[in-house]
Amino acid sequence: MVDLESLETFATAVRTGSFAAAARVLGVTPAMVGRRIQALETSYGARLIERTTRVQRLTESGEAFLTRAEAVLDAARELEDSMRSSPGLLEGRIRMTGPATLGVFSLAAIAARFQAANPAVTLEMMLTDQRVDLISGGYDFAVRIGELQNSTMIARQVATYRLLLVASPAFLERHGTPTTPAQVAASRCLLNLNMSPRNRWPFIKDGRREVAEVQGGLQIDNGEALRAALIA
Repeated sequence: MVDLESLETFATAVRTGSFAAAARVLGVTPAMVGRRIQALETSYGARLIERTTRVQRLTESGEAFLTRAEAVLDAARELEDSMRSSPGLLEGRIRMTGPATLGVFSLAAIAARFQAANPAVTLEMMLTDQRVDLISGGYDFAVRIGELQNSTMIARQVATYRLLLVASPAFLERHGTPTTPAQVAASRCLLNLNMSPRNRWPFIKDGRREVAEVQGGLQIDNGEALRAALIA
């Protein structure tokens, strides 16, 4: 592993001409400069600097090493400068998936605002009411509705939702308004194939939970299609 601190020490010692001068520039002791350079020589198995009491010169290996060391240090400085000049900048491609109906009414607008605020990002959003496999599909994240099934994925709740029982005016005129879970269970219902289980609808009244076992001849996996069928 490249030690940037040792590379900087070596390059500074060469540039200033002595360990003592390098120590003053770096704010360390000459002995520390010597130890860092010795560690480099030991690590790479070559003598980098020849020193006497009066003169210091690079060896042939040292000259080749200096060229590479300066390239590494320049790259490190460039990376640091780019991160400092654009903190928090997002760029690249993000792939996400979410429910189709939620995408139409909410996710698409959120995605548009996010992309406008992060123009270097390409956001790909696949809207489907089928639960796709994130890994095989190459997705970075998914928006899901409902209880999280056993999963190795990291999840975070971002909102809460309620299930609403709705009916068209024509249905209520023909069949009346159900007022209890039992009456709901006796009605012909439209079922969402993405609900699990799709035929068990929970109700809470006065703090008590009751489940209606519903039935229906039409079952659809898309919220907008369910709405269209409801008002048909």
